[in-house]
Parts: sequence; C-alpha cells; structure tokens
Amino acid sequence: MFSCELFEENLNNKTYMELSDWLTSCRQVVLRENFDSHADYLCAVDAFCSEWEEFYRQNEDFFKKKAERFKKAVLFASYKKNITCTADYGTKEVIPSESIQNLSQSFFGERLIDEIDQDYSPVYDLVKAVFASEDGYKSRLHEVILDQIFRLYSIRVRAFDDNGAWIKTATYKEFIQKCEKQKYNLILEKKHKKNSYYKIFDEFDIPKSVYADFISLNACEQEFGKKFFINLGFAMSLNLSLVEKLLNFNGYSIKDKSRQFDVICEKAFRIGFGREYTIALIEKYNAELEKQFDVFKPMPTITKTKKQQKI
Repeated sequence: MFSCELFEENLNNKTYMELSDWLTSCRQVVLRENFDSHADYLCAVDAFCSEWEEFYRQNEDFFKKKAERFKKAVLFASYKKNITCTADYGTKEVIPSESIQNLSQSFFGERLIDEIDQDYSPVYDLVKAVFASEDGYKSRLHEVILDQIFRLYSIRVRAFDDNGAWIKTATYKEFIQKCEKQKYNLILEKKHKKNSYYKIFDEFDIPKSVYADFISLNACEQEFGKKFFINLGFAMSLNLSLVEKLLNFNGYSIKDKSRQFDVICEKAFRIGFGREYTIALIEKYNAELEKQFDVFKPMPTITKTKKQQKI
C-alpha cells in the first residue's frame, strides 16, 4: 500500500501519452513552495522518491516489457509542453493540451491525439537515431536540438458544414453544440516554429559557450565535465539508455554503483524522477555528509552555481 495514490494506478493499459501525464503528476507531488523550510522539502523529496523506487521495483516486469513505451513517454512529457491546440469558431479558444487525458475527453480530442502522435513519433525516432552510433552523432544531436525536440507546435481546429461554410458561433460551447447537431468536416492547420534552445538550456544550467564549444570542430577536443552531459540529458528529456550512450561517447558513465552521485543520477533517468528531484536528492545527501563530518567534500551539484539554501 502506497501513501501516494499515483502508485496505486495500473500502468499496463496506459498509452505512452497517458504515461507521460502520470510522470508529470509524479514530478509535481513535492513542490518547494509547499514547505516552510528547505530541509523539510529535501526530506519530503527523499521519502517520495524512495516510495517511487519501491513502486518501480514492484512493477519491474512492466518497465521491462513495456520499456519502449515508457521511454517514449519520458521524452513526450517534455515535448507536449510546447504543443498548443486552438479551436477557431470565429473567435479562438485554446484547448488545454498539457494533460493528454483531459485532451482526450475534449470534443475533438481523438482527432487531435492522432495528429499529435503522427507529429511526435518521428521526432522520437530521430532522437533515438542520434545515438545509434558514435560516428557523426554530434551533428545529428545538434540538428535534433535545433529543429525538433524544442520546437513550438500549434494546431488550429476549424469545422465546416457540408456546403463548405466555416462554422462560426458566439461561444465555444455553442460551437460544440452546433457540431454535435450536424455533419461537419474538421480541418487541422498545423504549424511548427523554432524555439530558442539557448533559453531552454539556461533553465537547465547549460552554459551557451560550453555547448557551442562541444559542437564546434575547433574547440570540441577540450574536456567537458560530467555535469554538462547530465544536464543536457535532462534538457533533452532522454531516457537512461540514451543518456548513458551520450555519457559513454564522452568517456563517462552513471552505471558506477560506488559513487553516490552516479547512483542518484542513474535512478533519476531510469525511474523518471526528473531534474528538480535529482537536485534535491543530491542536496539531501550533502546535508547528511555535513552532519556526519566536520570536514568533507560535497557531492558535485548539477546546478550552475550552488544554491544557498538554509538546511
């Protein structure tokens, strides 16, 4: 019996989109703003992730048998944030798409989900193809970052009657009611727009200059720290197998069970904790070291600069 109701759900029949909703919900259970002290927040994250890990252990057969579905959900949990669906009935009404479950229950949900799947599935395949071999992976990586996984994707929904007339009404409710009472043809107008990956990198503490050096021909032979690749993995919403390949291509791994940093990061990518919980787990471990030793070397943080929090 789990304290979190999310761990009482049966994942077997969930689609990858529904699994992405489940992942997002798990990552939002423990929020810093809900705690008076940072120490209480860290303890809550630690307790929740321990319960999540136990749920993963008890359902390991699912995560092995449905590994591809789960991996697809991990990337989609990030990709769906840039999707905007709008119903245009003379006035535009945004159809909430952050939750695929809610979207599926909307009037045009089934058609929109089919369209989103047709758009996203090739992107997921492209991301996997980046790491198919080490040869040329950087150019493939940059192309996917530049044009695919961070792009803004909008879908405009319009309905036309049998005479080809655009169905317009005063309100969205009236629009749905009118469509329910007659035959209509649905037209989806889809657009992609580039998004600034530099802006996204800032959110993940990835310096622009470091990434620029990494993909350049004349600066890429320098040493790049492990933290850079961990954060790049989180920014791209990679699953464990892909982030491990990224690390391997650059002389690193998180499969080393002797270092707590690697243990925490491996669990995060394998189970799906996300970056915020990972940061908290690292801080929690460092706080325990500080209590245990008068002089100690803290575990490396994955933030750009160590956040000064009162523990």
